[in-house]
Amino acid sequence: MKLLHYLTLKLILKDPIITAKVYELLFEDEFVSQEPQQVKVNKPTVVKQTPVKKPENDLQKTLRELKSKPVKSKKDKESISILEAVIKNGHNSFS
Repeated sequence: MKLLHYLTLKLILKDPIITAKVYELLFEDEFVSQEPQQVKVNKPTVVKQTPVKKPENDLQKTLRELKSKPVKSKKDKESISILEAVIKNGHNSFS
């Protein structure tokens, strides 16, 4: 609800600093009446990094899938030629 009030004021006033001051003036009682809350500190967690896929591998995979289709449409044939050109000419740009 606080966010809705703030966004409404921001739409009217346009300046974020003035909006914050007006919000404090209008809803000052809400800030005073709230009791302090306890802050919980979480232990840091270890995030495992997943290997980054190279776009080259994705392009080759897509090319293989398109070439393996038994019936190829006109769009498939165009896509195959585009992918072959990108892989051939753009090989060094993925490194």
